[in-house]
Amino acid sequence: MRGFSRNELVILNPMQRKSDLITARVFTPLYAAADDGIYVVNRKGLLTRYGPKAILTYLVGGFGALILFSGLMTALNPYTSMTGLTSEDGLLAAVIGGLMVYFARRYARKLDVKLDAEKGVEGRLVVPWSAVKTISVMNVRQEIVTNRPGAYWPVYKEIGDWHVLTTYGGEIVIPGVDDPFNKLNYVKSRFNLSF
Repeated sequence: MRGFSRNELVILNPMQRKSDLITARVFTPLYAAADDGIYVVNRKGLLTRYGPKAILTYLVGGFGALILFSGLMTALNPYTSMTGLTSEDGLLAAVIGGLMVYFARRYARKLDVKLDAEKGVEGRLVVPWSAVKTISVMNVRQEIVTNRPGAYWPVYKEIGDWHVLTTYGGEIVIPGVDDPFNKLNYVKSRFNLSF
């Protein structure tokens, strides 16, 4: 296993939609290209180390936004006979909610910096560039990547599979590479490859 910061890798087959988290797409290995070869990223290690902190940060930020919005609505409609809240209560809630959102965003940025500083993304080398004979793009298709299937203007993305042929006769299939032709050209130019 080798540690990487996020800017050292080119993720080849990321998840396209939030709904992919509840499908079998989660079990597809996450491949990434680095300066010395193609790696499989250890999702479990990344999720167990940083997942709870990220989830808690988003929950605090979301709850703070809810308090901020409720406080502003209470400040604008000061007193109702049902709640008994005044505009001062609403302003206090808005300040507390705003502080929660501010500190959640600040902590999320610190978490991003910490992830890069610790080289928090781990990967296992699948094939070094010296063993790659050629990479072919196959099974290219258009997929809808919007989160809402009933959206008026769906967003389409070109998805394909990379077939990596090695010098020793093996073949590695990397499924679900987004924008496969441009990503292949980018990886070749970024890591100065010629195969």
